[in-house]
Amino acid sequence: MSKNVRRARHSTRRSIITAVVIILAIAIAVKLTVAIYDRFVDNNGSTFKRSDTGKPTSSQLTASELEALKDAAAVKALGELTVPDYVNIDYIAPSRARTEEKLTGIHNIVIHYTGNPGTTAKQNRHYFGLPETLVCSHFLVGLQGEIIQCIPLCEQSAASNFRNVDTISIEVCHPDKSGKFTDESYRSAVKLAAWLCKSTGLTSDDLIRHHDVTGKECPKYFVNHPDSWEQFKSDVKQAIEAM
Repeated sequence: MSKNVRRARHSTRRSIITAVVIILAIAIAVKLTVAIYDRFVDNNGSTFKRSDTGKPTSSQLTASELEALKDAAAVKALGELTVPDYVNIDYIAPSRARTEEKLTGIHNIVIHYTGNPGTTAKQNRHYFGLPETLVCSHFLVGLQGEIIQCIPLCEQSAASNFRNVDTISIEVCHPDKSGKFTDESYRSAVKLAAWLCKSTGLTSDDLIRHHDVTGKECPKYFVNHPDSWEQFKSDVKQAIEAM
């Protein structure tokens, strides 16, 4: 065998070995890249470690992401909550007032007055259920202290404007134009608000008036008598502590 043939064979073997080494190096590099990408991913300009399930660990989520998870859990819990026996469940049918859209969270409880002096909870519930009606609330508190639930807790009411998305609404009936609640309706409103706060992890400081959302004179008596509003919140706080 001539030297030239031997050299050619050696050169061929070297080329093959070099090609194999290159291919193996590329394969290893690709595998490492996939492993690194699977462990770290760029979300909103930041990287975080993934858990064994492939989901981000809670310690690495942004504040807004954590809040969204918390709100979603709160809304789900609302949907599974059983109301007390003193609440009469009488849902209105799905309509323009009851859109069946889910809450995005639960951050406040809004107190309203019906604005219809002398009308009962049952009458206002009937009004909410009319096809042409565009408003409704989660609860109605009547002149004798009766309570009607008009829509599920996890759904948005049509009572508090842009805060419908993250609030529970309570409408309270009143006997005259002053908007002042009867003693019975006041006590029921306090009891209901306290139970809602206790059940959702809110406090009496999370109670707001419709007025605090839009400036509307609602509930009228509490807007015109801020001291009475503060007393209402104080009574709710005491009721929560007594539970």
